[in-house]
Amino acid sequence: MYILGKNSGLNSGKVKYTNVDEYSIYFGLIYDQICADYDAVSGNSGAPILLYLGSVCFILGIHVGNSGVHSGYELFSPINGIGQDLNVRPLLPID
Repeated sequence: MYILGKNSGLNSGKVKYTNVDEYSIYFGLIYDQICADYDAVSGNSGAPILLYLGSVCFILGIHVGNSGVHSGYELFSPINGIGQDLNVRPLLPID
């Protein structure tokens, strides 16, 4: 998996924890987040988290920031949770 951050560029990492509940000073408690070990810097919030399988690229989620629950790891919101929160669906069906 990769983050494509405005300030950090393209960096790889691996998922370390799933189903993490974090408290955000901006949003309150956010549920079912994912912690990973990619490198991110200030200004990368909202950056896409990507997975490349051959020539196909999947969006896994968006970068939130540093994890407060699992120190030293980054936090991202998975794409399925974003769709549920915003009540939106993809334009194309996902098989």
